Amino acid sequence: MGSNGEEKKRKWVSWSKICLQMEEGGLGIQDLSDIQVSLLMKFAWKLLKGDSLWAYFFKAKYLGNKHLFSLISSLKGSRFWKSILRVLPLVLNNSRCLICGGESSFWLDNWLGDGVVANSEIVLGNPDLKIRDVVVNDKWDISTLRSVVEAEMVEKIASVPVRLRDSPDVYVWKSSDDGDFSTKSAWELVRNRGPICLWKTWLWQKAIPKKMSFVCWRARLHALPVDENICKLGIPLVSKCNCCDEAQVETLDHVLCSGVGARNVWNYFVGVFGIVLLQNRTWMGVVNVWWLRASTSSQVGWLCGAAPIITTWAIWRARCVARMEGILYDWK
Repeated sequence: MGSNGEEKKRKWVSWSKICLQMEEGGLGIQDLSDIQVSLLMKFAWKLLKGDSLWAYFFKAKYLGNKHLFSLISSLKGSRFWKSILRVLPLVLNNSRCLICGGESSFWLDNWLGDGVVANSEIVLGNPDLKIRDVVVNDKWDISTLRSVVEAEMVEKIASVPVRLRDSPDVYVWKSSDDGDFSTKSAWELVRNRGPICLWKTWLWQKAIPKKMSFVCWRARLHALPVDENICKLGIPLVSKCNCCDEAQVETLDHVLCSGVGARNVWNYFVGVFGIVLLQNRTWMGVVNVWWLRASTSSQVGWLCGAAPIITTWAIWRARCVARMEGILYDWK
């Protein structure tokens, strides 16, 4: 991974795939850039809430009487401050202002829940318009609304129930059940996601050593250093399998599935478990057949889930010994 000076090193698996959750086909490693964004979102949330000494200080230094949303495109301030402003739209779009006293900005606070009004409407009239200014006797003042926003927006606002109370408006975080912000929920919001991996149930079983599961994970992503994959990286070489006498190019399927040694191993275990495999098979296809028979409800079912991982690791280990030490393993 990484690079050496000006020469970039070749990568077997992209960092974005590695940082996916295990159930999505990755290794569950958190990307530091995502962690940084989630921590910056925490500071932006504190500014939005405005109830901490830290928030009072930064508001006094940078905001004055301005609304926080109006400074999103500002180029002034320290690098840290500008980093907070960059994540502010993400925080605003995933939070909602609950109307209590109606002191929040009609234009710039996300009280509708799907974005601030100023994002979809031209600000007409008073830019400092408060929510309470368009509410009369706990009902929306339709005539005032019609004078500042389009008819479609008036209809949308009118569908929102409103009842002013003698308490300040409050922001809630939409990505959590209790409305409180957490860096974990923010990280879940910004992290890279992938489709749920069909192998997630068996690939990372707790009872199986991670080194065995890791070999299967690499094989699934074609990231094992067999000759075929090395050639795909742009490194030319003459290839021959070291595990059998056949003059075969060393491919992933040949080493783990169709080569003489690997084929004998799989044939032995399918005979024990009564599993039928196709003649023209791939390693991925073999593992899928086993895991279709796997189950957590019985010992035999669990073994059907664990056997492909252990067998794949053993075959790969034998290949490495044959390649590096010149010792052929006697599978009999």
